[in-house]
Amino acid sequence: MLNGQSDGMERSYSWLRVGLTAIIALTFFTISPPSFGAEQPLKVVTTIKPIHSILSNLLIGSRAPELLIQGEDLPYNYKLTSLQKNTIKESDLVVWIGPELEDFMEKPLSKLNSNTTVFTLLDQVELKVLPSRWDSKLRDPFIWLDSRNMLILTDELTRLLIRLDPASTTLYEKNRKQLLYRLAGLDRQLEYGYRGMQSGIGMSYYDTLQYFEQSYALKLHGSVARSPLHPMGGLSLLESRAKLDSGDFNCLLTEQQIKPTDLALLLDKAKDQLKGELNISKLDSFGANIPAGNDHYFKLMEINTATIKGCLQR
Repeated sequence: MLNGQSDGMERSYSWLRVGLTAIIALTFFTISPPSFGAEQPLKVVTTIKPIHSILSNLLIGSRAPELLIQGEDLPYNYKLTSLQKNTIKESDLVVWIGPELEDFMEKPLSKLNSNTTVFTLLDQVELKVLPSRWDSKLRDPFIWLDSRNMLILTDELTRLLIRLDPASTTLYEKNRKQLLYRLAGLDRQLEYGYRGMQSGIGMSYYDTLQYFEQSYALKLHGSVARSPLHPMGGLSLLESRAKLDSGDFNCLLTEQQIKPTDLALLLDKAKDQLKGELNISKLDSFGANIPAGNDHYFKLMEINTATIKGCLQR
């Protein structure tokens, strides 16, 4: 009888232990986060579409990067919204060009705490960063118009993403490999496209093409103005009009942000004398008219290259 009672009590205690274990396990999973043990994907923010495109490719399969300057907006005199300032504050990584182009970012970046990493492209010694042709103390910000810079940047951003999120190393390395393949193909396409090309003589309105000129052996003969933030000076206007009036030039590359009145001022005499022999083509150096996303950078370079070549054709 005692043995029977003992066996029954043992079975009762066994069921009790099983029940308690189940209750503890249920309680544990109830109070623990559903993604217990898994890290949240990085919150990455960047300023302009070309850099956003590179990051979008590297972050395929993870959280997409946030783009601050959207649509047809440009960095010149850009103003952040309160929501955008909060997005920057809550980010893990901010990638921007630098103060020469995006001075609107300096104040919000100065208020960030140590939880956010700031990656300033113009500060990266691995990239080819050229001095401004208008002020040697400043840096030319249009680094993305050299696809070789983007090859290097892909490696640098991959290393940074892995350091911040080592659990996703395999993903970043896979995306890096695919992106490098596409960028290398684009670079070859651009290089062979300009090799041996008998071009005309061109001028750019804004000085955006220094990197492109150096990379693909393109020679433009001057720029009218530095940027929309630096109005066309009287001396520059006179010199540029004289060049166009000479009849030697057959190409003027403009940008979408140029005021029609400024362009008319430059071309007033030249139009009468050249009788339509001057090609006027519009660049889109920021890709403002190209949708943001993985393909943006490739379309930007292909469209602008075709614009330059078409303008220079005699």
